[in-house]
Amino acid sequence: MSYYEADILQDGTGNAKIAHNVIRTYTISLASSDSAGKNTCPRAMRRSLIERMRQRGKTEQQINTWANERGLSMCSDVCVLHYSGRGQMDNVQKARHNLTNLLFEDRKSFKSALLRRLERIHKDYGSNVAVRPNVDSDILWERLIPEMFDFPFYWYDYTKVSKRLGTVPANYHLTYSVNDGSLTEDWQRVYDTDSNIAVAFDSLWLPSRHRYGYLPAAYTDPNGYTWPVVDGDASDLTFLSPPGTCRGLRFKGGHDNQAKARESEFVVPGCGGWDRVPPSEATEGYYIGA
Repeated sequence: MSYYEADILQDGTGNAKIAHNVIRTYTISLASSDSAGKNTCPRAMRRSLIERMRQRGKTEQQINTWANERGLSMCSDVCVLHYSGRGQMDNVQKARHNLTNLLFEDRKSFKSALLRRLERIHKDYGSNVAVRPNVDSDILWERLIPEMFDFPFYWYDYTKVSKRLGTVPANYHLTYSVNDGSLTEDWQRVYDTDSNIAVAFDSLWLPSRHRYGYLPAAYTDPNGYTWPVVDGDASDLTFLSPPGTCRGLRFKGGHDNQAKARESEFVVPGCGGWDRVPPSEATEGYYIGA
């Protein structure tokens, strides 16, 4: 299989949120969960398994419980990167599937092309570059292709795999993504590594009608610890968030997926109210608290 080098690392200007980053940003977009036949999200309930359980007559609650007891999130069933926006377009999904197959079936070629592309970016733009290698996935790049982090960029990602926290290169910033499958050991790892967290709230997100919901001022985790919330939709650069904070993200997706996300408790209740100022253009703290 052949693949153009430029397709592995994409300019973030094509992503509505990442386009607002104050630093030139590149991304890798693989197929989420097991939609390409290979599982790229180890802590997400595989879509194929969800469908098999439904076919066997399992209720949504039974599936949710089964997944959560095993530390798996139902996020794959409502994934905004697969079911919403450009992610649901056939040509976008095909490109992500092709890239995922390349990684799993010909890692040597994938690695060579990626490193060449990174070298070119470094030559053209220096070190003031950010890279988010997991836009749709949760690949352990630090194990798969550790050489990529030799490039002195601002590497960052969200992850549900808590064991990654505190084990990655110093220039790779990870934020723990709180989810319905979070276990006691996940929270302990967050505390032990002083990692930031991210939470999806059901605050309004309707950019087509210029409506953006407020986020709560604080999030209290299952252990009673209170985290101050910052607006995670104002910028995608997680490493700019102050230590000890929760990045509040508005859940993106249609009404059906919103209902599923609430039922599975993947999203957390937000607070009422909305305004028309895009978060990326609002002053700091504008949308924090109703």
